[in-house]
Amino acid sequence: PADIAAAIQQHAAKEYPDDHSMQSYTIENQVKAFQDLARFTSPNTPAAVLEQLLAAARKTHPKDFAAQLYKLKKEVDSYLEVEDYHDDRIPDDVFQQLLSTARREYRDDYSMQKYTLTEQIDSYLEVENYHDDRIPDDIFQQLLAAARKTHPNDFATQKYVLKTKIDKHLQR
Repeated sequence: PADIAAAIQQHAAKEYPDDHSMQSYTIENQVKAFQDLARFTSPNTPAAVLEQLLAAARKTHPKDFAAQLYKLKKEVDSYLEVEDYHDDRIPDDVFQQLLSTARREYRDDYSMQKYTLTEQIDSYLEVENYHDDRIPDDIFQQLLAAARKTHPNDFATQKYVLKTKIDKHLQR
């Protein structure tokens, strides 16, 4: 469309007023990204999710079609990964709780859902398998119980609190 082409040209001229080769490159890149956005499909992504992700990309990068396309692809990939994610190393009830928390905290940000889920699973496994021979087991179990009690569903924080309290205990 003429209005899009004009907006792309104006943006390129503003960004690179004295560099015509960069203007040309930017225009070419932005036109291609605009066309790719118009043709973008993801058969395994529900239409409503795809529309929401495109709207979010447009809002975040209103004049940068290449950035919109990058964000859209990244979020679609993350959405699909979160939808298919499973980890047999943790109990299913723990996984479902972590997934529910990630979805609630980052409702429309699938990259953050994926990151949070991965971080929490890794932390859960580390806390479950953590042991420190420098302190007696009964003290370790008390510190672990306190971390679990104060942060029952946040394994990354449990891990941090546990390690911090162990370090403080050892400094006595």
